This record gives sequence, structure tokens and C-alpha cells, in this order.
Amino acid sequence: MLTRRALVIGTGLAGLATAYRLRRSDWDVVLVGEPAQCAFTRTAAGLDAARRLGLRLNPDVAAVLRRSLGNAVTYRIDEVGTLRPDDCGATVTFSNGDDEWFDLVTEPDPDFDSSLALVAAEMLGDALDIFRDTDEALRWWEETLRPFKGELVESLAGHARHR
Repeated sequence: MLTRRALVIGTGLAGLATAYRLRRSDWDVVLVGEPAQCAFTRTAAGLDAARRLGLRLNPDVAAVLRRSLGNAVTYRIDEVGTLRPDDCGATVTFSNGDDEWFDLVTEPDPDFDSSLALVAAEMLGDALDIFRDTDEALRWWEETLRPFKGELVESLAGHARHR
């Protein structure tokens, strides 16, 4: 089975939850950014998503996610310089000059509600598990989340930009 690679930009609750859910679906994940402090807003939707993700919540959900991810993801402190999309993904040049190719590059919005971050991460993983085509999965995911909040994430999969 081919490994799918994802770059998740941001280490806030949204980025950690996205990385966690992608790992549960056997994605190879690279997480970019300095460790961030995050607070969790307890809502029914967020608690349900946390339960479905298998997370035991305490006041520091980010710490729970970091512990759960452990060494299962690659962490990079440097920044993303450029993205060069191709037919199947994107080559990313980092600030240190390294180039890496990814099937999916996503930058979760660090400003949306932390409870919604868990819901969005769970649904993104589900969409990528259900739909074979990444673009189709992202379209479904964004349409499904639109009632929760306008633009949740800027994603790049292949050559299409999803908003």
C-alpha cells in the first residue's frame, strides 16, 4: 500500500487534531511550527468529536494530542517557503532550502473555535477515508463544514485550491 503524505501547517489545536486524525488513517504526517499553547472550549459537538477520536479530555487538550502523536509524526520548526503544485500534490520548499513532496498540504485556521477544530479534523479524516479522490474528499468536507463557519481552512491538493 502506498503511503499518503500530508503537511499540516500549524501546531495549535486545529493542526494537532488534524495531524492526529490523519495518522489514525495511516497518513505519514509532517507538522510544521513552533509548539503552541491552546485552550479547549467544551461544546457538545467538540466533546462528541473528541470521543470519536478516542481522546480523553483534560483541560490541556493540546498536551493530550501531543502525547498521543508522540513520535508518529515528523515535526519541523522551520517555515514553509513556497508551494509548487503538480497533478497529484505539491512540492514544498522550506525556509532552510529543503524540498519535500506531499499529497496534501493543509493549514487549519488557528482562530476557529477549538471545539470545531476537533470536529473538522475528524471529518477531514473521514472524508479522506471515504473518497478515493483527494479533491472530491476536500470538496465534501468543506461543503459539510460550511454551516459551522465560513472558510475553515486553505488546502492544496493537486493543482486545485479549495476555499
